[in-house]
Amino acid sequence: MRADDPLSYTITFENQPTATLPAQQIVITDQLDATKVDLSTFALGPVALGDAYVSVPAGVTVFTHDVDLRPGKDLLVRVEAGLDAITGAS
Repeated sequence: MRADDPLSYTITFENQPTATLPAQQIVITDQLDATKVDLSTFALGPVALGDAYVSVPAGVTVFTHDVDLRPGKDLLVRVEAGLDAITGAS
């Protein structure tokens, strides 16, 4: 991998097998180290929720989108993603 190659990664999660109800709110936070990555080049990629796939427009660093998973699942999901360029929290 070259220093100027994009650093791509995926975050996966699922509800605990012992859960008796679906999660109402899920917050995933990752801390990017500004001494190791150039935060000014941060860009969001696609979001997948099961079989639902949401394309994020190129160059977007903050994104909010509602995903309708009906009729397969009786759920409306709000996806909010972005980067705090000061703290490096994504």
